Amino acid sequence: CEIHSMSHMTVRRAITELVNEGVIYSVPGKGIYVSEPKQEADAGPLTSFHQDMARRGMSANARILDSDVITTSTALSKIMGLEPSAPLVYLRRLLAANDTPMCIAITYLPHDMCPGLLDEPLIDGSLYASLSARYGLDFRTTQRTAEAVAADHEQAELLGVQPLAALLLVEQLTFLEDGQAIEYSRLFYRGDRYRVAVK
Repeated sequence: CEIHSMSHMTVRRAITELVNEGVIYSVPGKGIYVSEPKQEADAGPLTSFHQDMARRGMSANARILDSDVITTSTALSKIMGLEPSAPLVYLRRLLAANDTPMCIAITYLPHDMCPGLLDEPLIDGSLYASLSARYGLDFRTTQRTAEAVAADHEQAELLGVQPLAALLLVEQLTFLEDGQAIEYSRLFYRGDRYRVAVK
């Protein structure tokens, strides 16, 4: 206010606008900070997280939180076009860029298309690279939807954000050339680090 000869109200309004635009953020009782630049959540169709981060000059890594072979629920059978109770590979991973947690990825895959996937580590930590190299799967199209959700306590702890912080939930259904669904994923991105690009 003193440097620019402005009223407190004008400065407060400017700060509010910068917060709304995501340029800065406020931590109650601590101060105001410059926000990290957001990364695009969807850099292009069928781009894996690892490929996307490499393109940006960042180092990606993935940690498997849970994995199992489960049976298809009624809801998943409808989404993926599978018979009820068909076996599915279930993976829950924490994806990070430059050692900063970015996303919790929950993925379902038809087990008969990738048998033994859980028996050995993913190639360079990448699910898409493993599916392509080991099983010759050729991804062709994907459908995505995005919505805002609030982080629960476990998600907040894994991603290093406050409980109830805004997350970007991207639901993704990926298909092979013959139209068979190969992957259904629910991706919980940090809302302070990602935004959606639609092409």
